[in-house]
Amino acid sequence: MEFYEAINTRRSIHQFVDKEIPKEVLERILDAGLKAPSSNHQRRWELVTLTDKTIIYNLAQIVRPYPCRITAPKTPQQEMFKIAYPASAARLRNRPV
Repeated sequence: MEFYEAINTRRSIHQFVDKEIPKEVLERILDAGLKAPSSNHQRRWELVTLTDKTIIYNLAQIVRPYPCRITAPKTPQQEMFKIAYPASAARLRNRPV
């Protein structure tokens, strides 16, 4: 796939299927993330992959999502975030383990 084809055909997924991602796929995604550019090529990050649903849920209870501080949206993206954020936060709070 060419660069511009990838840019033009990209899409965002907001509804996910509850199934396990194969280890090989996760490793490929992490490898691509580690090759991403960074400031001054320092690459000062560590990536952690969590697959246990109980751990993910418990961690989500500690690390709350960024609160929506947009009071007067100025762009379509801010408007979408203002609409979508409360629903996403509610799903996280009400998700059964």
